[in-house]
Amino acid sequence: MSYERLISIGLLGSDEHSFTYYIIKEIFLNSGYKEIYNVKNVTTILESDDNIILIMDLNSKTVDSIINLDLYFDILICTSYNQNSYKNLYTKKLVKKAKYIIINTDDVNSKDILDRNTKALIVTYGLNNKATITASSFNSSNNIEFNLYIQREYNAINGIKIELMEMPIAINLVGETNIYYGLGAIACVLSCGITVDKLEKAISKINSKYWFLGKS
Repeated sequence: MSYERLISIGLLGSDEHSFTYYIIKEIFLNSGYKEIYNVKNVTTILESDDNIILIMDLNSKTVDSIINLDLYFDILICTSYNQNSYKNLYTKKLVKKAKYIIINTDDVNSKDILDRNTKALIVTYGLNNKATITASSFNSSNNIEFNLYIQREYNAINGIKIELMEMPIAINLVGETNIYYGLGAIACVLSCGITVDKLEKAISKINSKYWFLGKS
């Protein structure tokens, strides 16, 4: 089987296990991808007829250990890094090689990861009107419901145009801060080329012990 491309995704976070990682993986699995490799739920390889997706959960310890392997990631997502981790020299080396960098614009330290010479496309998510991908109209009870907004057009890594849109989302996690897991994951899969139609169908299917994503 021949593939169009390998897309590598790295999740930069202080926690060893990230809900963003799980949500990204489940969206791909419910968009027609199959899992062909998994190591302790920190590294996953998925395949479709056209692409291979590598997802790696990168905490500060992992970054230090892989830097000599000369790995790079097409897409880097900053989830829950602490201030010192953003300034980690090894992390900055990974950032310099990335094609897309997805950051939480509500995290005041997130911009520390960027260099003046950063050439990557910056995609932001957060709960403010300046973010590329944001949310409003919260309803938090047994799950979290909100309206997702894409506020800036940009091209995915495969050239697909991501257009302005609004979409209702529900996440079966307690606490409004968990909205960030969903926003970061959605920003990632869209940047990988998952279309809005596929995203909407995948979200409607996902239902696991960790979370539920679906139309409100």
